[in-house]
Amino acid sequence: ALSTVSLHQYESRPPQLSCSQGIDGKVTISPRKQDFAWKLHNEDAAANLNVGFTIHYTTDGSQPDETQTVYLKNFYVSGTPQEAYCLAFNYTGPHMWFFEVNGSWMNRAYVDLSPVRHESMPDLWKVCNSEEELQQRIKEISAQDKLNEALVINMSLGKLIYLNRTASLNLNLSINNLLDNRNIQTGGYQQGRFDYTNFTTSKYPNKYYYAQGIRIFLNAGVRF
Repeated sequence: ALSTVSLHQYESRPPQLSCSQGIDGKVTISPRKQDFAWKLHNEDAAANLNVGFTIHYTTDGSQPDETQTVYLKNFYVSGTPQEAYCLAFNYTGPHMWFFEVNGSWMNRAYVDLSPVRHESMPDLWKVCNSEEELQQRIKEISAQDKLNEALVINMSLGKLIYLNRTASLNLNLSINNLLDNRNIQTGGYQQGRFDYTNFTTSKYPNKYYYAQGIRIFLNAGVRF
């Protein structure tokens, strides 16, 4: 006699992943085998759950490599200021004394762009509550931040002493960054990593290079 007939349908889903590390340090990531004891028409239903899925992964928090469209328009060339001015004063005194002071002011320098911050992000809308918030988040993520304005003052003092008709002694004292300004950003860049969970730049902020503080050099040279 026929007692009970039942039909079960399983929708395809992303595979469960299994990670292992060998003694050589190599990490292996593979789909975890599903535990089904039955087969349908001689097919392995457990293996079919993993069909059509490809595993992509990275070890530094960035997105797996794939083809992406990068949107870059109306951005600034990085690494150089868009405005720079310099004023110098030179004085040559009696008895072979030399003096110079100069000041440089630089502005509108920008960080180097990272393509990952300017790619299409189809899941960005999921963390936004309105169209206005979405547009604001896009603006924040893709913004090219400006480096600090910089004022640098340098000074040098020199003296030339003739020892005889064929030999001379040259003394020079140089002071760079006389104001000891340690907030001078000489460059910066957007990181190649991004927080695809919260879609914010705070987890992987920009990196900056800074100029050294005051530097003093004393040089002495003999010419003969």
